[in-house]
Amino acid sequence: MQLADSAMLEPFAWSPVLIVDDDQASALLALKLLLRSGLRSVDTINDARLVVDWVEEHDPDLVLLDLHMPFLDGYAVLAALRERASSTELPVIVLTADDTMGASTRALELGANDFLLKPLQPVELNHRVRNLLDMRAAHRSLQRRQRWLEEAERFSRELFSGEVERPVMTMATRAMALADADHVLVMQPAEQGHQDGVPTPFHCVGASQSGPTEDLTIDLDERLCAQLAGHATPVLIEDAKEDPGVSVSAGESVDIGPMMLLPIRMADTTRAAVALLRERGREPYGPSDLETAHQFVTRAAIALELVDRRTEQKRYLDFFEILVSQVAEYAILRLDVDGTIASWNVGAERVLGYRAEDAIGRHFSLLHPEEDLRDGTLDRLLDRARGTGRAQHQGWGVRSDGTRFWGEVSVNALRDHHGALIGYAKLTRDLTESKRLELARESFFAALSHDLRTPLNSIQGFVELIPIVDDERRGEYINRVHSNVGRLTVLIDNLLDHARVRAGALPINPQVLYAPGVAAACVRDLAPLLSGHEVMVGRSELTVYADQQILGRVLANLLVNATRYSPDGSPIEIRFEQYADSGRIIVSDHGRGIAPEDLETIFDEFERGTLAEADGGTGLGLSSVRQLVALQRGDVWIDSELGVGTTVTVELPLGPPSDKASDVPASEAVQEDGPQA
Repeated sequence: MQLADSAMLEPFAWSPVLIVDDDQASALLALKLLLRSGLRSVDTINDARLVVDWVEEHDPDLVLLDLHMPFLDGYAVLAALRERASSTELPVIVLTADDTMGASTRALELGANDFLLKPLQPVELNHRVRNLLDMRAAHRSLQRRQRWLEEAERFSRELFSGEVERPVMTMATRAMALADADHVLVMQPAEQGHQDGVPTPFHCVGASQSGPTEDLTIDLDERLCAQLAGHATPVLIEDAKEDPGVSVSAGESVDIGPMMLLPIRMADTTRAAVALLRERGREPYGPSDLETAHQFVTRAAIALELVDRRTEQKRYLDFFEILVSQVAEYAILRLDVDGTIASWNVGAERVLGYRAEDAIGRHFSLLHPEEDLRDGTLDRLLDRARGTGRAQHQGWGVRSDGTRFWGEVSVNALRDHHGALIGYAKLTRDLTESKRLELARESFFAALSHDLRTPLNSIQGFVELIPIVDDERRGEYINRVHSNVGRLTVLIDNLLDHARVRAGALPINPQVLYAPGVAAACVRDLAPLLSGHEVMVGRSELTVYADQQILGRVLANLLVNATRYSPDGSPIEIRFEQYADSGRIIVSDHGRGIAPEDLETIFDEFERGTLAEADGGTGLGLSSVRQLVALQRGDVWIDSELGVGTTVTVELPLGPPSDKASDVPASEAVQEDGPQA
């Protein structure tokens, strides 16, 4: 069993994880491995019937689920969990000793994110847990940001409608709830400004989750006062009682630990500061928590400032313009009741391409394709927002240059304090990249299924014919079987390399290699697959510093591509060039080539090029080549001309990083024992 990195999961120390396994020994082993790797909040359940209620109550970040259990098996539990939460909202890793294809396939079809065989391997367990916790943390971060943004909008609406009596304290208590704090203090400067160059201290007014508190006060030293009052910079403190700049006075029942200090800046002056406090033993706040909370307080401060100097209706409109103008990630615009654009933020210019002066005064349909206007989609969007207060839609949008993007649209009805409709707030988020990845994944799985079935079917057919044909054809059929096995091996190697590189688990053992020897061995191993081509390996004494197995897989990928995309009988050349600090291995074919517009993206994951979309292939071959070459401090590039052929150049160092060139002669370098393709 490989030893795991004891600190690998420390960044997710406070992420709640649930282990579901009726075998107590197995559950205890998984628990020990995760605790040893840095997690602190891990629970176990031995009765599968309790899982759904426990998940609803505790909202874990990850579930490790055994498949075969009494009363209720893992499949039923997984199906019940997926009815309540998606794979992004609640990742699930299935654990089982059942290594059959059917078990993993059924679990993945039911929504499992990953699959681990027992007995658990610590390194593999840690990498997969880390990947899913990282995904869940990103999703939670997006959710938190959305909640903070929605609360800032709600607070502002209530503030402008006169529903908030104590604005600063109300904003602080809502921040306490959003930040999951135990206590909050509003700290008012004793006097505005400075006295003799020294920042003035703060007076505290406090509250807790259980109500107002008067026995909790905080004194800050001059440095922290200057940071809050002078520079209006938020402060993150891991343990208030251990920080020399903080003095906490509290009752016996209160023990303060993590703290965030957030300045409330209005009219170029720090009017107050909000202190969000957690008691000792709880998860410390992180930089992203501080950034999100500071943005909320900043937006709330903008609203408070506008309330001081505007009439109620004018204040609301000005606040909306100031608030949304600072958001660059979203296109936020205000529409009149008839759908005419009335305001435009910098995010709208970034996402949609129009300048404010080109968009304001025009109907918002210019941002959507004509079919949305014809089929009534836009009218229904406004109708739903007018009737229910909010409407959402996902579909194609149109930029100023005519290009389309996949977007998520949210439309909120805006009403004055009498309830009369005064317009709409329309928020658009560009999800083009997410849509592209979704389509690429669908295409990838379809191509993978095709590329697995085709050689397997071929192998099965030839194996059935071999016993009943004559000797001459039997040899041909055996070669066909070898060729298809070679294709499958390269495909599986690509998938494994891709997964290992993504997980950081690909071992590298670089050494000085005789490059022509590695190339010749690779050609020999792929002989059945390359039988329709004349493969010429050039003469050279080039040695490079690389991992023998990895270099062999790189060359195997390039040779498989060359034979797949060039006609039978055409030659394939492998040449070598040596420079002062590097050597180059050059693989050329005389096939159809790659379209010029595909050259920039041809090394991307799942990218196959427009000319190869109907040929099968997973789009991982060249992506794996680039990743494997980069791991060896090398580089790779492609030159291609349609109808002429393609040349791929792999450049590798001659020696270790400390060497300017390899001192090992070709006679002493590793020669031919290249990897099996």
